[in-house]
Amino acid sequence: GNANQLLVRFLYEESRQNDLYISTFVGGNLSNAIPREASCVAAVPFASKEQLRVRLNLFEAALQAEFGKNEPDLKLTLDSVDAPATVLKPEYSTRFLQSMYACPNGVIRMNKDMPEQVDTSTNLASVKPTAGKENEWTIVTSQRSSIESSKIDVVNRIRAIFELAGMTTTHTEGYPGWAPNTESPLLKVMVDVHKEMYG
Repeated sequence: GNANQLLVRFLYEESRQNDLYISTFVGGNLSNAIPREASCVAAVPFASKEQLRVRLNLFEAALQAEFGKNEPDLKLTLDSVDAPATVLKPEYSTRFLQSMYACPNGVIRMNKDMPEQVDTSTNLASVKPTAGKENEWTIVTSQRSSIESSKIDVVNRIRAIFELAGMTTTHTEGYPGWAPNTESPLLKVMVDVHKEMYG
């Protein structure tokens, strides 16, 4: 699972039941890797602390049931810390969580000619504080597709989500689309050779 999205999923659900104020959020480190860890410092009313812990345990159990053997080391932890010096305003916390929760992640579609191959995918890769800026984060997503137009479509969908939340978006060149030629003569030769050698 994508650690950023799983943590955001819990925080979003919690924010609908509780007053929750985001102070820091960090997850992922590379633009081309699925994040394995994510952490957040958030403020909630003291009276809600124990119920929040109960809901986190229930959420962890739900994720373990969803992912099963695919994520045997999946673990969520909750610790008490000193009150943060600053937190986001409620409306900004809401926009932050809603935009990341709504952001597509994972396989968008499979290849129509090779059903076992992913055609288009996207990754909510990293979330980090912006260097030199207070209460500002840089959210990095990466998209790949064998078809350039499909990649651009996903890029635009993600741009629209974050811009609806009032965020600024930028786009780099990224990975070019590359559609495999299933009618390639070389491919046929390689398939025939493989069959001769391995059956």
